[in-house]
Amino acid sequence: MPRGGGNRLPAAVKAARGTLRRSRENPAAPKVEAGSPPRPPKHLPEMERAVWRELARQVGPGGTGIYSPAFYSCFRLAVRAVYLVDSAGPDTPPTAVGRYVQTAAGMLSRLGLDPASVSKASHAPKKKAPSALDEFSVERRPGALRAVE
Repeated sequence: MPRGGGNRLPAAVKAARGTLRRSRENPAAPKVEAGSPPRPPKHLPEMERAVWRELARQVGPGGTGIYSPAFYSCFRLAVRAVYLVDSAGPDTPPTAVGRYVQTAAGMLSRLGLDPASVSKASHAPKKKAPSALDEFSVERRPGALRAVE
């Protein structure tokens, strides 16, 4: 009999909301470093390279900031799927076009590029502007006692 309460929220979303409990965090979870997508390979057709550059802007540091070199294969497949949708001509069977669209939508969702998944995507952390009161602030756990000097 299935159990659980549906899909679980990613740790990055919980951290952004302030509801992440360190005691339940998986210490063995891989840490993914953010980066910039590489330039498109030269062997790709020009139209596919244009799709590559468009998606690179969307997932790179200037966009959602979720690209990582670990996602290279997923990114390549998403580029290919969007290219197939864009290059489908009038002689392409409608069932094939529907399958291309379905595949492209799934790949874009995995990269956090659709409205439903953008809130679940792990965004690059934004730097907080320095405050004049930073030197007086003390980070502590909720409920922890603070020593008075």
